[in-house]
Formats: sequence, C-alpha cells, structure tokens
Amino acid sequence: YKEYKQYIKENGNALVPKSHSKLRAWGDKQRQKNKNGQLSVELIKLLDATGFIWDPNEQSWQDKYEEYKQYIKENGNALVPKSHPKLRGWGNRQRQENKNGKLSVERIKLLDSIGFIWDPDEKIWQDKYNELKQYVEENGNALVPPRHPTNALGKWVARQRQKRKEGKLSEERIRLLDDIGFVWDASNK
Repeated sequence: YKEYKQYIKENGNALVPKSHSKLRAWGDKQRQKNKNGQLSVELIKLLDATGFIWDPNEQSWQDKYEEYKQYIKENGNALVPKSHPKLRGWGNRQRQENKNGKLSVERIKLLDSIGFIWDPDEKIWQDKYNELKQYVEENGNALVPPRHPTNALGKWVARQRQKRKEGKLSEERIRLLDDIGFVWDASNK
C-alpha cells in the first residue's frame, strides 16, 4: 500500500503500467479481492483515498476518450491523421467494436457528443464533394484542373472518374456528381 502511494506521488497517476509488474500484480489482487467481497470497508476506503483505479480498462478508455476530445478541440475536426497512430488506432477500434455490436450505448453517446466520425471515408468524400460544389459555384463548371492550387481536389476528381470506370462508385455518388455538372470525360472538354 505504501509503495502504491509512493508510485502515485512520483508519477501523478494511479494507473500502474506493466513495467511495474509486482505493484501492478498487487493492484490486480486488490481488485480481485474486492470483486469477491474479500476486502474490508476500511481497506476500500484507504485505496479510494489514493485514487485507486478499480477498473483499469474503463480508466484507459476514458483517458483515450479525453485525449480524442482534446484533439478535436485543438484541431477543429475529428479526423485523426496517421501522424497520431495511437489515437487514430483507438478511434478505429471504437468503429470496429460498434460495427460488431460490442460498444456500449453509453460509449456511443459519449463519442457522438464530441462529433466522433463513424465513417471517415464517407466524411472525407462528403468534404471533397462540398469543396467541388464550391469550385463549381466559383468557376461555373466542374472541370478542376489536375494542378489546381488545392492539388488534392484535382486528384480527388480524377479518382472519382477512375472509380466509375472500375464500377466502384455508387449510383448515389454518381447522381450527386451529375447534379452539379461533373465532367466524366475531361479529355473531350
């Protein structure tokens, strides 16, 4: 118990990593004893007073959730790039768990409340589509040059043409693009 209190004092948190195997095992033993009703009220109070983590998995999830929320606040969007692999991976795990029906309603609500994106590919497509709509409004046509100042839009337009040729573009997306005058064969223009 004293070693645990010292760990918290030195590290500023009560989540003991695997690198402190003996102390971590001691914490796991306390959790198991509590689960089995083998810890006295006094011991529970002592552990609670230290900030003891009774459910490390839940604490870990909450920590990542807070980190994700902070990322959104600082960056203005919920699309975490590859340059943040751990946070991006955590988001992908939430999507997978949700898809498999393993994510609790409470967690889904928490993620929804911060604008979590359940389908990043759809979000990216919609953002590019809206960018193309803006281009059409400003230029009177959908002929985005391959070397457009926002090079990504030119590349995206070319990808849509390619996907349609390959039969990989949904009818809904084709219709949306047709509605704004998308040019499927730029070589004729």
